[in-house]
Amino acid sequence: MDVSMNFLIVDDDGGDRKRVRRILREAGLAEECVEVDSVDNALYACEHTEFDCVILDYRMAGRSGLDGLQSLREKYPFLPIIMSTGEGDESVAVESIRRGACDYIPKSKIDVASMLRMFESGQRWAERQRDSVKAYTQLKRLGLYDSLTNLANRTLFADRLDRLVLVGGRGGEVFSVLMMDLNLFKEVNDTMGHKSGDEVLRQVAARILTVTRKSDTVARLGGDEFACLLPQVKNAEDAVLVAKKIAEVIRLPMLIDGRMATIDISIGIAQFPFHGSDAKTLLDYADQAMYQAKHAGRRKRKGEGPADAHPVGQPEHARNEPD
Repeated sequence: MDVSMNFLIVDDDGGDRKRVRRILREAGLAEECVEVDSVDNALYACEHTEFDCVILDYRMAGRSGLDGLQSLREKYPFLPIIMSTGEGDESVAVESIRRGACDYIPKSKIDVASMLRMFESGQRWAERQRDSVKAYTQLKRLGLYDSLTNLANRTLFADRLDRLVLVGGRGGEVFSVLMMDLNLFKEVNDTMGHKSGDEVLRQVAARILTVTRKSDTVARLGGDEFACLLPQVKNAEDAVLVAKKIAEVIRLPMLIDGRMATIDISIGIAQFPFHGSDAKTLLDYADQAMYQAKHAGRRKRKGEGPADAHPVGQPEHARNEPD
């Protein structure tokens, strides 16, 4: 077997290091190895070289192999580390596995066959670790992001809003909240089908992201309801400007399954702390402002409202702001 992997041998006994190095060559695993005599030197070596496997001695002067294992594992979670132990160190071997070693072997039993077996098991261990982290990340994302639009979901939005309220309450920070609801979306679903309705929601999400900042949190709360946290928008005029930009970009025609569709949106604005010092009060205020904007939009479509009516519920908090 000749795979030419990059090994790090950590042992304060020069004779043991040479023996392991010779066995690795005989096994066809590594033509060249890096040898170090301490945990600190091992950490330094890993910072400057990418290794495929580490063989770490348990008993060393200074920091022990277990200490080194823990330090290496914290920095390099997918790096296969094989702990070499002396005879009768079974309890240490078990503790090594518990702390993240992929395998262990008594020094007296290190030979070509055992090294080949350990190398292969170490590669499988690393692959399992990567798969496990990937699966956990996917599950975590599913729990915090909307699967249709990839925006934050209600849970993540609520968590970030709570944090902004906490920080704002301590430091007097002002921020803005937008609540948004699509107008006549039911008609899109009824006339074009739910598949087309889903595509409209995806395009709406993408368009909102084009006129907001990376520091903002854009969320789909459910159905055709969206929301946005604007932590850096500290005055009403700027919040209204953002809302109008969103409304304008949403009104642009969309190509859905070969057909043109036009959608509109109603937006309500609330600002912390002028419209509420807690998350529920802020959301209630923004929700009420949104429905006022929606009502104004209906009147405009019926020809009953002013021609310049805009589907944005503007906050009326000037009297609450400090001079």
